[in-house]
Amino acid sequence: FGEVGGNMDYQHSFKKKGELLTFSYRFSHSPNNSEANTDYEDTLNVPYLLQNQYFKNDASTQEHTAQLDYTNPINSIHSIETGIKYIFRRSKSDGKYYLADKTGEYKYDQDMSTQYDHKQDILAAYLGYQMKYKKLGGKAGIRYEHTFMDADYKNKDEKFDAQFDDLVPSLMFSYQLAPTQSLRASYNMRISRPVIWFLNPFTDTSNPTAISYGNPDLESEKAHSLSVTFGSFSQKFNVNVSANYSFVNNGIEQYSFIKDGVMNSTYDNIGKSKNINLSLFLNWNMSPKTRFNINGRGAYVDYRSSGLDLKNHGWEGNLFGSFQQTLPWDLRLSLNGGGGTPHISLQGKSSSFYYYAIGFSRSFLKEKRLT
Repeated sequence: FGEVGGNMDYQHSFKKKGELLTFSYRFSHSPNNSEANTDYEDTLNVPYLLQNQYFKNDASTQEHTAQLDYTNPINSIHSIETGIKYIFRRSKSDGKYYLADKTGEYKYDQDMSTQYDHKQDILAAYLGYQMKYKKLGGKAGIRYEHTFMDADYKNKDEKFDAQFDDLVPSLMFSYQLAPTQSLRASYNMRISRPVIWFLNPFTDTSNPTAISYGNPDLESEKAHSLSVTFGSFSQKFNVNVSANYSFVNNGIEQYSFIKDGVMNSTYDNIGKSKNINLSLFLNWNMSPKTRFNINGRGAYVDYRSSGLDLKNHGWEGNLFGSFQQTLPWDLRLSLNGGGGTPHISLQGKSSSFYYYAIGFSRSFLKEKRLT
């Protein structure tokens, strides 16, 4: 796997200071190939047909993005911006399954293999307004997106397509409490389009006891967020505190159920979630040779499903910190650590975790080129 790409930008400035017209283009190519062997040994009384198998998938994604932006500062207080954007994204996948017969010879399996092209065309336009008057600032914007999505299963003569329309507003106010302190309140909506493996209806039966497949009828997930942030920045002490409330009414959730003794896993817009979150970032330069920072968050989350009798809720959070000290002989000591509570989801929770680390370093040569 990897990625190769490039981008090109052209900007035209007008006579009025700050009035700009910008054209941008970006290209990227990301190959993502994989292969796997599954071998069964010493099986006894298994109520399923278990066959040794070999899987190889040649996949890649290409993306072209073109964007045109226009900015016009009407005066010292008001400015507007607008733009259009087009994204062409194409993903290819050639997945071949080979099953071993009783003699151990591998043969190509048409039913388990899948070859498809996935195309996504995204058209977007936005309009924004910005105001700054003395200590008060504000931004308001709206973005419209239309997405065309097509998938073509070449080896099965099957096709499916989907379209999404999304209107995305945003609003922000800020107030300068002091030269180094600010208070900001904002609302924004974030959309998450379902990725191809969420939409792909192909049934993965490589494990006969647990099969999985996508749902081509998924819609874009819409998350609404309200936040208030306080920031104070100086040469020695930086702190940023944020309180956030977010909610989702059509969240894309993976869920599992038993049917005919087999575990089925798929996706649907069944998630309803509420999240109250408090986060803190603090950086303290105690002296020219001593630095300490801490970053943490705590949240209460509540998940429910609109179509299934499922719900889950609870507290979650994490805390990370680091300490750096410059010692004699230009040695640098670093101590790092952190951890997190279990992450809660609709049908369960993950494990908690923690880590710690200690490090020494020293730089040599002119301008400290070797560390």
